Amino acid sequence: MFKSEKAVIEQELKTSRDRLRQAERRLRESENAVRAYGREVDVWKGAIAKAEEILALEKAEAEEFQASVANWSNLAKTADIETIRTNVRWGTFGKSGKEPLKYVLLCNLSDDHIGAILATQAHIGREIARVFQRELEYRKGQRRDTL
Repeated sequence: MFKSEKAVIEQELKTSRDRLRQAERRLRESENAVRAYGREVDVWKGAIAKAEEILALEKAEAEEFQASVANWSNLAKTADIETIRTNVRWGTFGKSGKEPLKYVLLCNLSDDHIGAILATQAHIGREIARVFQRELEYRKGQRRDTL
């Protein structure tokens, strides 16, 4: 073999090795991209699962609210205050308005809370406002009876 043939073969071997290293680098980059994509997919799957969980909670809260409204309306028209106060719940976000929604039985609301509802929640309408007023009157009567 001549020196020039050997140089050509060595050059081809070097070129082949370089191409192999480039292919291996591209393969590693592709594998890294696939792993990154997989992590991104996992993040999105987690976000979707969380959103579905929140929607399910909101749906349950909406159903609970609808049942509560129907209960308020039916009881306000037909029931005595004892039945109303132990069966009707008010949805509240707490004093700050930033707490999670919770439903509290009318009999468990404080006098101050009922007063705040009457003062600030004009949208509740006369029928529901009257229920709150009846509850306050009932409590005053109960206090008089215990004195």
